[in-house]
Amino acid sequence: MAQLPPRKNPTPTRISKQHLTPLQTLLQMGFTKHRAEKALAATGNRGVQIASDWLLAHVNDSSLDEINPREYILYACPIGPFLHQLEEFWNKSRMVCGWNGAHNYVPHITLVSFFKAPDESSLQLSKALKQVVDMSGTLLDRPLKLEPYISQNFMGFFVAEDDANYLKRLSLQYVKEVSNSSQTQELIGGCSSFKEDSESSVDKYLRETLQPCLDLTLMQKVNNHNKTHNKDHLSQSQQIVILSQQNNLQNTNSFELSSLQVMDMPIKSNDMEIMVEPIGVAAPSADDTLSMDSERSQEVASLGPTTPSNRRRVYIMRHGERVDFTFGTWIPYCFDEFSNYVRKDLNMPKSLPKRQRCPDGWQNDSPLTNIGLYQAKLTGEALFESKVRIDHVYCSPAYRCVQTCISTLEGMQSRQKFKVKLEPGLFEWMAWYPDGVPDWLSKSELLDADYDVDINYQPLISANELNDCIKETTEEFYTRNYEIIRKIIETTSGNILVVAHATTLDTCTRQLVGGAPRSTNELRQVIHKIPYCSLGTIEEIDGSGVWKLVEPECLPVTHSKNPRFEWNALNAT
Repeated sequence: MAQLPPRKNPTPTRISKQHLTPLQTLLQMGFTKHRAEKALAATGNRGVQIASDWLLAHVNDSSLDEINPREYILYACPIGPFLHQLEEFWNKSRMVCGWNGAHNYVPHITLVSFFKAPDESSLQLSKALKQVVDMSGTLLDRPLKLEPYISQNFMGFFVAEDDANYLKRLSLQYVKEVSNSSQTQELIGGCSSFKEDSESSVDKYLRETLQPCLDLTLMQKVNNHNKTHNKDHLSQSQQIVILSQQNNLQNTNSFELSSLQVMDMPIKSNDMEIMVEPIGVAAPSADDTLSMDSERSQEVASLGPTTPSNRRRVYIMRHGERVDFTFGTWIPYCFDEFSNYVRKDLNMPKSLPKRQRCPDGWQNDSPLTNIGLYQAKLTGEALFESKVRIDHVYCSPAYRCVQTCISTLEGMQSRQKFKVKLEPGLFEWMAWYPDGVPDWLSKSELLDADYDVDINYQPLISANELNDCIKETTEEFYTRNYEIIRKIIETTSGNILVVAHATTLDTCTRQLVGGAPRSTNELRQVIHKIPYCSLGTIEEIDGSGVWKLVEPECLPVTHSKNPRFEWNALNAT
């Protein structure tokens, strides 16, 4: 009797299609491992179809094969009825008041500040997030307590102290899950930039990048606290935690991912506070906490005065707090029918210099607030106390930058030593100014207002030439600022102070220290981390023409937003 041939044993390396992971499926489709991991990370690990669509859409992207860590941030966002209320307010405010920058954002609370991780770890990050949210003891049995916060140009909420502590515990638990995950050792391969030595691994890398969120003392408090708080539950309206990536932010499983850099809800706490990133737009950052860099600088300061380096340095500074970002639409309320300036707040300038186009000229050339002037002077005083020597001073022609420069020199007790060189090439990205260069104050108008500018300085790029840059790309903007700072360095000797804009700290230094121009999204991420009067410092290595970023000699300056006081509120019954 004929017998059926024996069944062949399945090939050990063969995997049933229904059991293939998205990564394995993409590899079978012919994509390289690096590209597949990048596509999955960029699309939030939502499946093969969207990842393959992303790859096809980015096939001509010159950076597709670059191996760079991706930047993440962990948000908590409202959902349910509370979110609907906020959306309703958003729509009504836009109809009544018109559009402003706040309409680009949705409210959130920053749980874990910016950290970087390689693309192959994106799935681990998502799983760790889901595990933390699903853990017993992580949920509250009531809504978070929010206290309204209203100022001249910002509306939001403070989180009550107890609930802020809860959110801090949640963020620390997430960091702990990511850093201690047993899966991290499986993620070592496939990313050569992280193979520095035998000890390097994704686990080590994540620990380093998440270190600002890991505080052993606080973690011990959390562990002890959780022993007596295992019955916490989160209300339905507060259950979603947001994990967002820098470039392409999408949904991961049941977790909604946001692509916006949003206005933070302030978090009010005395002991364990949540770090939020400052935002360089009209809304205040509402961050009452000190950054880890500030804490580190305090430790350095406690060791004694800074000893200035003998190597050549370039100090690049952002301007101080500006009137338009602080008070919003201020011009119609601060000028009478004869175009005379009328001060409406103590933080506004007492007077403004005369200019040819008034008040329209102030629209794109805002002055500083009095707080902004004080920020700049404080920074100058700190540089003076650190015995920083300046040999040349360059400045963007924007009035806010000129004010910042002069106030900084006053703080350094050096105002009479320098004539400020106004360089239009240091101005912001012209793509933000489709109508062309703002109507800056002329040199004669600045001199009349007692600003000592160098009338004989011939700029490297004139204002007219800058008008030709209206359609410049991000890369061209980086190159413009880089070429300006390079030429300034080549034609001078000694230390240089440059006062300009938030972008300037990166655009003038990145290529000089060997980096490549950032993409538009990357630039936006960076400028959100550069608050008013931030100071970046680069140092030449032994006269070699090679430069590196170094820690500034002075501490940063931070202040909280003060809401406007209405005296007649005291009449309320």
